[in-house]
Amino acid sequence: MKTPRTGRARGRPRAFDEARALEAVGETFWTAGYCGASLDALAAAAGVHRPSLYATFGDKRAMYLRTLAHAEAGLRQALAEALRPERS
Repeated sequence: MKTPRTGRARGRPRAFDEARALEAVGETFWTAGYCGASLDALAAAAGVHRPSLYATFGDKRAMYLRTLAHAEAGLRQALAEALRPERS
């Protein structure tokens, strides 16, 4: 939430790389599965505490859906690159 006077987000800035944390969460889901990936395991893999994980990604379901969207975007980019007209 932004404060009305300054327009800045409340709280401290994130001290971790969100993209790297998302990759780590995705790897944990990949190896353990949705049910097997505990919130403690997800937080440990991302290298953050659970409150930071929740604040960044939301609940476990939201984290899972976000990792799926991230993987889909990567696959689409790789496919677009492979199917470029300039390629033989």
